[in-house]
Amino acid sequence: MFYTQRDTINTLVNQKYMSCIFCNSTENLDTIEHIVPESLGNGNYILPKESICKDCNNKFSKFEKEAISSSIIGFEKTRFAIRSKKGKIPSSKVQDIEFGGDEQGRKDIVLLKGIKTEDIKSYDPKTGIMEIVVPGFDKNSVQISKFLLKIGFESLYKSERQRFEIYDFSELLHYLNNRNNNDWPFLVIQNEKAPFISIPRFYDKFQLNKINCKLLYLEMNMNTFLFRFEYGGFKANINLLNRNVEWIKEYIASEKDKDYIHPDHFRNDIVISS
Repeated sequence: MFYTQRDTINTLVNQKYMSCIFCNSTENLDTIEHIVPESLGNGNYILPKESICKDCNNKFSKFEKEAISSSIIGFEKTRFAIRSKKGKIPSSKVQDIEFGGDEQGRKDIVLLKGIKTEDIKSYDPKTGIMEIVVPGFDKNSVQISKFLLKIGFESLYKSERQRFEIYDFSELLHYLNNRNNNDWPFLVIQNEKAPFISIPRFYDKFQLNKINCKLLYLEMNMNTFLFRFEYGGFKANINLLNRNVEWIKEYIASEKDKDYIHPDHFRNDIVISS
């Protein structure tokens, strides 16, 4: 039997045993869950003890790794020179383009391999400065969706428990538990268009800011609770409650903006008035 998020809340309140907030298991709850992956520099913002089981932790680690290693998120990690636990220089790859960190650990220095002529948008021979256009994702938008949903859900449980208990996240839990594999849209944004509020508070917020990360929310209605994940230059919004795309229309001013909707097929679901 699959338990909804509301069932999980009732279990936490009424039973003396804690349970996993994702699958309701009461076993193997001794794992440490970093809400923002430790590989992105987060060493402090973690779930309360006994909030997630080992199986869910392992399952989520797989899509987190793929979401980071082959996307613009991995590029930002490389730019910030965040080494692995074993001290390895950060690296990532999107399609044929490889990003490598500086061996001396200097920030904002990224070594690129696999650049083609068509990737170069402009070049100034006098200054040697060029603009290179690279894809944001490598056919892994599903992993990015799950990555965003998981962080949003966990951060609300950690820092906004009152709001966490108000909303029904059943559809999100079905998706993360692979019980409904229909794609979940998200929007990569360039500019602020609404007054989002920080989820973590005080010390947690301060520590995340140190790694160039922000977790924010915007309550629109009972069907639309937006979560924004920012990491360096990467900013993405996603609705934590369902796959509805209506909210995306408010962020789109022209046909060109539709390029930022992922997965790509959701572009056909957005109609912009002329």
